[in-house]
Amino acid sequence: MPSEMPSGSLQLKNTVLLVEDNELDAELFQFHHQRTGTPLPIIRAEHGEHALKLLENAFSNSNEDIHFIVFLDLNMPRMNGFELLESIKNAPWRSKLTVHILTTSTYSNDIALAEQYQVQSYQVKPITAELLQKIIKL
Repeated sequence: MPSEMPSGSLQLKNTVLLVEDNELDAELFQFHHQRTGTPLPIIRAEHGEHALKLLENAFSNSNEDIHFIVFLDLNMPRMNGFELLESIKNAPWRSKLTVHILTTSTYSNDIALAEQYQVQSYQVKPITAELLQKIIKL
């Protein structure tokens, strides 16, 4: 699974950004993504800092047409999912992101906090191809 943005992807309207530190979870996501047959490319960031840099770089090129469908793990090293959400909440390009939490956490406090950041959905791992297809809506 790629961890860097392909140079041509800035021309695409929608891109999936998987922010996931666990290699097995990332591989499972990739497998289900392929099963859906979606043409959307996947970019993977292993933690929030990496995701933040990818997003800042993508939007610094001032491409108005790009939109990211973000699947965000909460428990990661360096910068966790909530820290990333806090870092991007006032970014001028925040409206160009659709964020879905994808985590093992079933804690009610995490669910409530995610709602405060106005994420699209809160999904507990593992994800299925059917759920992924429903979320991406292709």
